[in-house]
Order: sequence, then structure tokens, then C-alpha cells
Amino acid sequence: MRIIIAYESTHGNGRTLVETLGDMMLEKGHRVDIFKVGDTNAGSIPDADLYVFSSPTHLSGPPRSVKKFLKGFRPAREGACYALMATFWRTGDQEPTNLTTIPKMDRLLAGKGMRKVEEQPFFVQGVKGPLEEGYREKLMDFAGRVLSSTG
Repeated sequence: MRIIIAYESTHGNGRTLVETLGDMMLEKGHRVDIFKVGDTNAGSIPDADLYVFSSPTHLSGPPRSVKKFLKGFRPAREGACYALMATFWRTGDQEPTNLTTIPKMDRLLAGKGMRKVEEQPFFVQGVKGPLEEGYREKLMDFAGRVLSSTG
């Protein structure tokens, strides 16, 4: 399966997540290409069986670069699958209350003839991180759910 991962990362946590996810998918025999949203034109993304979009949370939603990218993105074919990830910060054991980044990303992809298969929030401690303890296991579970939903 060909997998395209498009991400944005402010403090490196999102990059860590998508690189780790990409490695997990490669280990399972899939072809993976990773693109940084801010460095890529949405129209130049190649055809894939699965697209994974990952975003940090800025002011309770995806940053402008992610919104612009998702608005301009057009899958090469009808029925391609997609999954969404986002990072949210929290302090201590307090759960974030405004987890709107993923629904906002989902709305930007609505009407593009794609099928959403999964979504997953990830948490960072404080504004800059590090990623929550156990993120690799959570990411492995996400990867498994995504792959079982697409094939």
C-alpha cells in the first residue's frame, strides 16, 4: 500500500510522531512518503491508498499552513482513505478541554470523495513537549487500526 503522510510541526513533536509512524508502516512492508505541509504544495502530493494528515494545535485549531494545505488538497482518485492526528498540550494530569483540531481538519477534507478511517489525538507536556509517556504504544495501536480499516 502507498501511504502519504503530510504534517506540520512547531516544536518537533509532530515530526517525531510522523517519522515514527512512517517507520512502523515501512516495517509492515508499505511504501511511505512524508511531506512537511509548509514546504509542500498541496497540488503536488502524489496518488496514495492512504493519506495521514497531522497537525499541531494553535489557538484551538490547526495552524494557517495546515488549513491552506487541506483546502487545496485534492486526492488523485475517488475513495482514497485518510486518517487524522493532532497534538494537544496539557499541564500535569489535566485533560485538554478543547480538542477541536481534528474535527476542523475533517471539515476541511469533507466533500473531497475520500473515506476517513481513523483519528488520534496525542498529548505533549506543556507547550513545547515532550510527547506524553507511552506515545509509541499509542501510535502503534493507531497504525494497527488504520491498516485494518483500509485493507
